[in-house]
Amino acid sequence: MVIVVSARSVQSCAGLSRKGLIGCLLALRLRPWFLAKAYRIATCSAGPVGQTVAFLHHIEAALARCAWQSLQNTPETRHEECICRAGYRRGYVSFNFEEKKMKNILLATTAIALTAGYAAADVSYSASAKIAYGNFGEEHKPGNKNKTATDGSPSGVTVGDAGAGYSYSDTFDFVVTGSGEAGGVAYSASMTIDEDAGSNSVGTMTMSTGGFSLAYGEDDFGDLVADNSNGLEEEAGDILLSYAANGISASYEMDQAATNPYYMRAGYTNGALTVGLEVADTDGSASGKAVNTVSLGYTMGALTVSYDADDKPADGTNTGGSDYDAKITYTMGDTVLSAGTDELAAHYAGLTTSVGGLSLTMRTEQDGKKKADGTVSSSSENEVSLSYTMGALTVAYAKDTGDKGKFGDEAETLTTLTYDLGGLTLVAKGNDMDETEVSAAFSF
Repeated sequence: MVIVVSARSVQSCAGLSRKGLIGCLLALRLRPWFLAKAYRIATCSAGPVGQTVAFLHHIEAALARCAWQSLQNTPETRHEECICRAGYRRGYVSFNFEEKKMKNILLATTAIALTAGYAAADVSYSASAKIAYGNFGEEHKPGNKNKTATDGSPSGVTVGDAGAGYSYSDTFDFVVTGSGEAGGVAYSASMTIDEDAGSNSVGTMTMSTGGFSLAYGEDDFGDLVADNSNGLEEEAGDILLSYAANGISASYEMDQAATNPYYMRAGYTNGALTVGLEVADTDGSASGKAVNTVSLGYTMGALTVSYDADDKPADGTNTGGSDYDAKITYTMGDTVLSAGTDELAAHYAGLTTSVGGLSLTMRTEQDGKKKADGTVSSSSENEVSLSYTMGALTVAYAKDTGDKGKFGDEAETLTTLTYDLGGLTLVAKGNDMDETEVSAAFSF
């Protein structure tokens, strides 16, 4: 048997020095007992040819391993991060360090070329559930006088008490969210499936490219607002077209209502200076005139000053005058001080801070309101919220004198205890309207 090791092949492929080449040849030397064993197998075994060929393959593999171990100890190969292949064929032993690396590069570039222009999409799922017991919310007013008593007493007589309306409730929501990119356009959409088919909803759908973004969602945008059944403002915008790049921002929001109300914003930021323009026609053609607002803001370190004024008079007649707002904020770490005023002398001052697990927000406002006779009446409104977190437990208290007589989470006073275990959150809350509720919320 003759096994030939090509020195030129080893040296050229591995880039070996003379010292490394000598080490390789020594590792590949043939030993006499190899030949003796091959002879015995060929002459004494039942299947001389097949076993001899198999044994020669074993010898060849053993020699390759010896050469490989020798090469690993040479200076040239120790610097290689990845030895890609040790190949041997036709009686020659050769080592190729770059072949697999080049194959990987070719495969990667081929994959990129084949998938260019295809969409890269991602779909995610989440679910949440909640079980609650209590009489929390507008629909659970204790002592409701608009109900007829079960004993037949006339309507208008108070029935029930502070405990009236206590009941169990449960909810389950399944949310599907999808996002992707195709042809340089990023897109996303979502859908919420509720246990009540009437509460199923589709989330905001968006498409964006090159700084431009188009979004659609019924009552998903808040420049245009409308009062809900509780007298609170809610988002009313349905379509939003926006752009943001190089310090320039612009947006156009509209509602699908027949009167075609719209709200347009444009702004430019250059360093500490920000200027803006707003054009609003919130009731569509009914007003006959859009309201224009110009704003200016400037930041000096921790201090920010802003001012805006419109061409709508304070009495709403559009016959002259204007509304304005002036604000100032000062930030010191986690503490923010703020103050402001407007054309009705409605002054306010606020403080927001956090220390460790303690968070505090305070705000006081002297509210000026113009009457029909042109005089201004004033009233004060104070807000305070305090919360403290100790591990999984959070205790919170909030009071807003401007929400007197409201129910649920919008009540004047609200106290909440929350214990968050991650996927399970336990909540107990109560307000000044004799409403209480305990609940367990789950996330999946």
